[in-house]
Amino acid sequence: LVNSELRVDGHERPLPPDGSPLLLAPGERALSLAFASLDYSQPGRNRYRYRLQGLDAGWTDAGALSRTATYTNLTPGRYTLQIAANGEPQTTVLILRLP
Repeated sequence: LVNSELRVDGHERPLPPDGSPLLLAPGERALSLAFASLDYSQPGRNRYRYRLQGLDAGWTDAGALSRTATYTNLTPGRYTLQIAANGEPQTTVLILRLP
């Protein structure tokens, strides 16, 4: 699983180094993260799911074609974005801190 693009309030931002939290500035309340599986043998069969711990009650099934997790109107707090592909164990992608 690879993360390909991070946007905060619609503006592209570099991904933080592994294990480093993404800190959002006051007023920043939306983010989207694009991701993809590195399994290219049958890309149409890749399946994705994601959840934002601290907000989502369960997993969102993104299917094969949707490879972006988007969240808006985030309230201050600490969140962990997890993504799973093709039944692989979940991967912690971003830890968010909103002031």
